[in-house]
Amino acid sequence: FPSHDNNERPEALGRYRFTLAHEIGHIVLHIQPPSDTVQLSLLSEYPTELRPLLFRCGEAELKAQQGFSQIEWQANYFASCLLMPKQRVINGITYFRKEPSVTKNQPLAEQPTVISMMATHFQVSYEAMTYRIQQLEPTVALLDLK
Repeated sequence: FPSHDNNERPEALGRYRFTLAHEIGHIVLHIQPPSDTVQLSLLSEYPTELRPLLFRCGEAELKAQQGFSQIEWQANYFASCLLMPKQRVINGITYFRKEPSVTKNQPLAEQPTVISMMATHFQVSYEAMTYRIQQLEPTVALLDLK
């Protein structure tokens, strides 16, 4: 497993934050009680406080690991909303587009400087910021018209 120690790779702080928020999303959205005797017998080996974390999704979700499953999309969306709330992202786009170094009258997708500044501001990776902006595309497109 790759290390998630911020001291080892401080440049990956944004990625670590998104990964942690993603895993919190799984806990919040996908914890289900164990449903069969095998799972129940396995649970008896673990302390009571850890048991809710062991079986977080049902059999259907586990079988749906072809490509990008719905539970992974949901966890990513949860992480994006938690770390980059919609209104704060919109305010950030408006604010950072006023920077002198930003080329005016270009769509946000063609302004990597703005995306970089926002990623730094929200303490997420460039990729996570791009992902969130894509989620907000209809709203961002309206800002592009201003």
